[in-house]
Amino acid sequence: MSVSIAVVFALIAGVFNGSFTAPSKYIHSFSHAKIWLLWCFFGLFFVPMLITVFSGSDVLYVLTNTPIISLLTLFVGGVIYGIGLIFFILSFHRIGIALGFIINVGTGTVLASLFGLLSVEDASSRFIIFQMIGLVLFIIGMLFSIISGKLREREKQAQDIKHTGRIIHKKGAYFIGIIFALLAGVASAVEGISFSLGISDITKSVANTSYSTVISPISIPWFIMCIGMFIPFFIYFCYRNIKQMDIVDEDKSKRKKINTGMSYFYTLIMGLLFFLALISYGLSTRYAGVYTNTIAWPTFMIFIILTSNFWGWLQGEWRGASKLSAMMLIVSLVIFIIAEVFFSFSSI
Repeated sequence: MSVSIAVVFALIAGVFNGSFTAPSKYIHSFSHAKIWLLWCFFGLFFVPMLITVFSGSDVLYVLTNTPIISLLTLFVGGVIYGIGLIFFILSFHRIGIALGFIINVGTGTVLASLFGLLSVEDASSRFIIFQMIGLVLFIIGMLFSIISGKLREREKQAQDIKHTGRIIHKKGAYFIGIIFALLAGVASAVEGISFSLGISDITKSVANTSYSTVISPISIPWFIMCIGMFIPFFIYFCYRNIKQMDIVDEDKSKRKKINTGMSYFYTLIMGLLFFLALISYGLSTRYAGVYTNTIAWPTFMIFIILTSNFWGWLQGEWRGASKLSAMMLIVSLVIFIIAEVFFSFSSI
């Protein structure tokens, strides 16, 4: 029963996380760098701090009574994931949000699940076999997605030549985007592993406080990780914004300044979705226990993939793609779903 509840929370977390970038497509009054700088403030500082402070626990007591090694594990894991988030955002313009999510999430799932598989003691042969099948299927699904994206890239270049006589989409950009998404995936695995290693001592400290809620032992470790994420992300996008101030922005006059208020609202929603995804995943880990890295994490990842691809299709990322490239992407999504079935049933 507890594993089933863990899967439900992981599903909710995946939907939230897979949706957090979607509102950026509707922001027209801010530059790309400003959107992500504002998201950094809302999603990695303001919303986490607000939810943590009102989570119903003595945060200062928890922080001062938790072993420093656990706090550092969470913080350093956050810094690494913050760097990974930068690569993740940079991959969007090269391979698209949907494919960026697939490669990032797929890599993170495989690495974190391997770590979980090695850390589970006295695992049954059924558990090991089902987990390994799930991992192999995830890798196959990623390969299908990469090939599908490459076909779409060639189709875009052919359309560029047909309509303009030159290639607008730079050669090599797709490969760089893949590398960026892979690096983000490695950082994503570090995030999941760091959280699973650091949360136990936080939970013990919260239990010793006079009052706490079910959110307290989850929001506090995520807040620590978000502070770690915030530092590299904030520095990089501050640099990008300062750099843009020295460049004449040809699109500035075209931006719809009347929608500035809605743009701030959309970035707030982006930040809220991101942190609520972390909270939901944290709730999932409470019920998953030793199966956090082998069931909760893969479920979280697969629903990020499905949700982000839903938004990708809805927002036209695959508009004009051939039937072959679209079909290969669909096949990859089906493979991911089958992999999730193996992950979920490995503990039964």
